[in-house]
Amino acid sequence: MNGVRQGCELAPLLFNHSFKARTVYYRTEGLASATALTINSTTSKNVRVRFLTELQYADDLVILASTTDEAQKMMSTFNNVYQSLGMEVNSAKTKLLVMKCHAPLSPQIETAVSLASSQIEVVDQFSYLGSHQMLHQKAT
Repeated sequence: MNGVRQGCELAPLLFNHSFKARTVYYRTEGLASATALTINSTTSKNVRVRFLTELQYADDLVILASTTDEAQKMMSTFNNVYQSLGMEVNSAKTKLLVMKCHAPLSPQIETAVSLASSQIEVVDQFSYLGSHQMLHQKAT
């Protein structure tokens, strides 16, 4: 028998235990923060900004990225951290949703984000903790 069974009370505990390792690695790779320039009518200054890079509840996780390259780097990091802890990401349950932010989306979305050797399926909608997210919905 491999892994932890669905519904086992150890699953969220193991997942949460790995959260610290993943967060530390994200920060060392520069994935958890960036420097932004804030401009108003009287002053300009550099401000250290922390971006939300993931949503986590128990053993469910959503990774948030601004670019395909960033998504790939985060997915690889995520997978490597979990493998180092003896866990495996279920590629069949891993999906990619691209949402509009500022630029219009092309009608055909093609990505090159993979998990280990598996291409991640691109979907046009998904549900996370009862919240339905859709391809043509504007991200705010």
